[in-house]
Amino acid sequence: MAEPIEIIIRKGTGGEGTGFGIPGVSVKEVTGRTTGFGTESLPQQDENARRAEKAAIGFALAALKREISYSISQYGNMTGNYIQQAEIQLGMEMLNNVIAVGAGTIAGAKYGGIPGAVVGFAISAGSVATGYVNQWRTLQVNIAKLDTYANIMQERSGNSYNNGSRGTDY
Repeated sequence: MAEPIEIIIRKGTGGEGTGFGIPGVSVKEVTGRTTGFGTESLPQQDENARRAEKAAIGFALAALKREISYSISQYGNMTGNYIQQAEIQLGMEMLNNVIAVGAGTIAGAKYGGIPGAVVGFAISAGSVATGYVNQWRTLQVNIAKLDTYANIMQERSGNSYNNGSRGTDY
């Protein structure tokens, strides 16, 4: 049969026996720790919790941006002022482009210093420029469509084309 276990607990007053049963040692002098007893910091937040928090913030910001965009798109319908709606949309587009270039530059600087900032700026500015080039190309295609439509209507009416010809000369 096993011997009974005896546990002795002593409360010291600063003299002998105050270091958890080790004579001559006080609680605050215990070695082997990087922090003093009772001064430990809170455990670091779990990495997954931080990721989830970032995802929730990103989702909330995306939802807010969608709501703002929807409200702007309905401004003309609610007020009848479609010119003001177009001006607001243009302002929001410019703001988004500035934010995109700034965020790209900051992200590049965070991961690559000054060269990273230059690369981040170049990539984000190139992306914005590509968007404007595509808008210009779409505008040119729409102008060509309108010219073609106008020329067809002129031909049906028996008048000359927009360029002054009657369709026999190019």
